Amino acid sequence: MKISHKLVRRTFLLLSPLLLGITTRGCIELYFALLCVALGGDHRIINASGFTENTVTQIYVGNEGDVWFTEDGGGPDYCTFVDFLSIPGANSLNAVTLYGQDSIGNIIVGTNGTLVRVVNGDEINFIPNPTTVNLNDICQDLDLIMGQVLSPNVVTVGDSGTVMKSTDHGLTWSVLSFPDLTDLRTCELRGDYILVGGSSPFMYQSEDCGLTWEVINILENSFSDGPPGFNAIYFVDDSVGYFGGSFGVMGKTTDGGNSWNALFVPGFEAINDLFFISPDSGVAVGTNGIVRFTADGGITWEEDPVVTKLIGGKNINKISAIDEVTGRIIGDSLHIVFSTDSSIIPVELISLTASVNGNSVTLNWSTATELNNLGFEVERRVGSKQSTVGKWEKVAFVDGHGTTTERHNYNFVDANLIGGQYLYRLKQIDFNGQYEYSDIVEVELLPVKYALFQNYPNPFNPSTIIEYSLPQYGFVTLIVYDMLGREIATLVNEEKPIGSYEVEFDAIGLTSGIYFYRLQAGNFIQTQKMILIK
Repeated sequence: MKISHKLVRRTFLLLSPLLLGITTRGCIELYFALLCVALGGDHRIINASGFTENTVTQIYVGNEGDVWFTEDGGGPDYCTFVDFLSIPGANSLNAVTLYGQDSIGNIIVGTNGTLVRVVNGDEINFIPNPTTVNLNDICQDLDLIMGQVLSPNVVTVGDSGTVMKSTDHGLTWSVLSFPDLTDLRTCELRGDYILVGGSSPFMYQSEDCGLTWEVINILENSFSDGPPGFNAIYFVDDSVGYFGGSFGVMGKTTDGGNSWNALFVPGFEAINDLFFISPDSGVAVGTNGIVRFTADGGITWEEDPVVTKLIGGKNINKISAIDEVTGRIIGDSLHIVFSTDSSIIPVELISLTASVNGNSVTLNWSTATELNNLGFEVERRVGSKQSTVGKWEKVAFVDGHGTTTERHNYNFVDANLIGGQYLYRLKQIDFNGQYEYSDIVEVELLPVKYALFQNYPNPFNPSTIIEYSLPQYGFVTLIVYDMLGREIATLVNEEKPIGSYEVEFDAIGLTSGIYFYRLQAGNFIQTQKMILIK
C-alpha cells in the first residue's frame, strides 16, 4: 500500500458515488466500467503515481528498472504509454511519489537502495542514499479531500528496519532510528504521524515524525502457524483504517491505529492493496487475481466473477486512482483502467437499419463513441412486432472497438433465409458483462418457394401456430385431419396473395393424440404432423 496513492484514492472515492462493478454488495451498488484492458507481455507493473488537481503525467514503475508514462491517465486510449525509460542499475522499482512540482518531479524507490528523481519524463537524477537495502514503499503528507501535497515531508521504508525521512520533497534524506530489523513493506504519513508495517507481527507508530516509536502488537498471538506480515495500510479517515497481509489476513482499526481487530478474507492469497469507498465498503486485491468486495466493514467478503475471470489469476499489485472518476488495476502483465462515472454511456448507437436482398437481410449500424465495448450480439426473431410467439435467438457476434471517440460502422449479413417477417436487435455487451439492447428493426422477405412449417409449440395444449409461405397468388386450403383421415378443421379456404402467413389452430374440444395438417396451393401439396397432449 503506497500512501501517495492511498490518500489520493480517498479523494477519488469521496467524489465518486459508485465504484467497481454493477454488482450489488449489501446496500452498496458497485459500478465498474472498463475503459481498457491490456493483458499479456512480460511487464510487471508494481506501482503508479497518484494525482493532484493539476496532474497531467501519470508514471508507472515496475521490474527491471522500467518506468512508463501516460498523459491524462493514458489519453483517449487510456492504456497507451506515451514514453518509456529505464533506470540504469535498478532491478525492481517499488514505489513512486505523487506528481508534484515540475522542478521536483517524481521520487522513485526500489531494490538495492534505488533512490532517483525523474523530471519531465526523461531526466534521471540519482539521489545520494545512505543505505543500499531494498526500499519498498514511499509515503507523503496529503490532503484527504483535495489530493494536494500538504508538506514537503516524505518517508520511505525498506528492509532491515530502514526508515528514511525527507523534509524537502525527497531531494535529501536522513535515516531515522528504528527499534527493529524487520523488513518494512508499507507506510502512512499524516502530519507528524507515521505508521509502518512489514514482515513482523507488529506495527510501529510515531507521533513525532520518527523521533520515537511505539510498538503495536497485532498479529503475534492470532495465528497458530506463525504471524503473517503487512503489505498494505489504508486509512479511510482519521479513525477508520485497514491493513492487508499474507494468507488473506486483514485488520481494522476504529481509533486511528491504536488498536486493531483481525479480519479474514476467503482464501489464502496475499492482500497487496486496499481501496475503500466508505468506512464500510471497499475492495481488497492481491495475488492470483484476488478481487474481494465488502459492504459491512470487512466482516464478509465476496468475489466478483466477471472481474476475476477477466484478470485470469494474474497477480494484482495495486488498485489506485488516475483522477476523480478514473482508476486502474495494475499487476503482472496486467493494466486495467476503469471509470466510476455511472453517467457515462458506454456506447452511443446512432443508427440501426435492415435491408433485404433476395433471401438475405443486411444489418448496418453505427456508433458515435464507444466505451468499454466488447461487441454486439445480433439477435433474430421470426414474426412481426405484433406477434407474441417465437423467441429471440443469437445468430452472430460482432467485435466492438473497446473505447474510442471516433465513429465506427458495422454490418452483418443474415443469409439463406426463407420468406417471412423477421425482427432483429443488437445486444451491446461491455467487457464487464453489462449489456443493453438496441431498438428493434423489422423486415419482410417475399417467399421464393412454397413452404409449410412445423407448428409451434409442438407438442401443444390447447393451441398452436402454423406458418406457411406462398411465392405466387392462388387459391389455398389448409386442413387438419385426425389419424383416421377424418377432416377436423378447415383453417384456410380462400385466395391468397404472395407472402408468408401464420394461423392459430385451437384444439380445445379435441382429445390427446396425433393430428396432421395439409396445405394445398395449386400443384403444391405438403403435410406435417403435430401432437396434442392434454
